[in-house]
Amino acid sequence: MPSQPPSLSSVDNALRLLHVLAQRPEVGVAEAGRLLGVARSTAHRLLTTLVVHGFAEQDPETRVYRAGPALAQAGLATIRRFDARAHARPYLEAVARVTGETVHLIVLAGGDSLFLDSVEGGQSVRTAPRVGASFPAYSTSGGKALLAELDDDALNVLYPHERLPAVTGATIGSRAELAAQLEVVRAAGYALNEGESDAQLSAVSAVVRDATGVARFAISVSAPAFRADAATMRELAGAVVAACSSAGRGIPEAPAA
Repeated sequence: MPSQPPSLSSVDNALRLLHVLAQRPEVGVAEAGRLLGVARSTAHRLLTTLVVHGFAEQDPETRVYRAGPALAQAGLATIRRFDARAHARPYLEAVARVTGETVHLIVLAGGDSLFLDSVEGGQSVRTAPRVGASFPAYSTSGGKALLAELDDDALNVLYPHERLPAVTGATIGSRAELAAQLEVVRAAGYALNEGESDAQLSAVSAVVRDATGVARFAISVSAPAFRADAATMRELAGAVVAACSSAGRGIPEAPAA
């Protein structure tokens, strides 16, 4: 596949950075560079450009960046203003109560899955909460559930190279393998993580949609790998799909593209 012209690549990175700013309360230069897969100097240049045009603003004390007034005026900050954690919390608690396993709220941030909230289950041996952590989206169940909502062009922007860096020995290793797995996710209505972000962990996730059918975030339930046999994963999948269906009620529509 031919490489993109520099100007088009810059536009792609700027749009991905707007998406990050719309979903995160703040982002630093180093973090922006990591999420976009670009050098720190490139991330700084992009953020500075967004500040000049009002799409970002910088805190003079902490030096981090957040969504600016132009982004809000464009309607893209609606997602950021919507408190996904407050809305999803009762559903996370319900799944944790029913399954006894740890439950997470996940959004996409560029090509990564970001863990916004979690509720620990009641099992004596359970997976740890991951609040604030991020992993390559293709290595987590929530990330894969959300990636399944994207078309091939969007996936190619997020992952411009065929080879995908591994987190564990079980992590998806290529875009072709990812595309095949996402077809399975679309058919099943949920995604699995079988030791792909942590060799000792298995998880299942589904997306939460607003009234228009747009996927806004994902809910995942995870269990220690030794307890995650096929029957258990089917049971967890049923619980998380039901919770996601209920959680979609009352979510404001995403802004039009």
